[in-house]
Amino acid sequence: MTPREYLSQIRKLKARIAILVREIEELDTIGVGGIDYSKDRVQTSPAGGAAFESNVEKLVEKEQRLKELLVELVDARDRIVRQITAIDDARYMTVLYKHYIESESISQIAYEMHYSYNHVVKLHADALDAFKMMWNDVLTSC
Repeated sequence: MTPREYLSQIRKLKARIAILVREIEELDTIGVGGIDYSKDRVQTSPAGGAAFESNVEKLVEKEQRLKELLVELVDARDRIVRQITAIDDARYMTVLYKHYIESESISQIAYEMHYSYNHVVKLHADALDAFKMMWNDVLTSC
């Protein structure tokens, strides 16, 4: 695994979480909304009861998966922040942290650090090399 792929785990987890949150919201809104009282029906059991139960089960499963992904995100973020901050060069730490943890673009990092875009691109490449040299054993085991 390359350093870029390894560090991008945070973004991927955040994207998975965002999608799952949207799915839960949608399922909660359209699938588990309860009984429709706008229709005139007299029945001994509610229509669509099995579908309702199925949707509730899906909602519970998705909420459990969300909890698992959040734990995974916190663990991965803590581990990667520790690894980034173990690098000696403060510029490399800053670039990697802002780009991979805070999801800032290279342009935004350049602006905040008062460097040119090209200089930050070079710093980013050098920082990835430094990360690889320091954590190569972790990268090869993934």
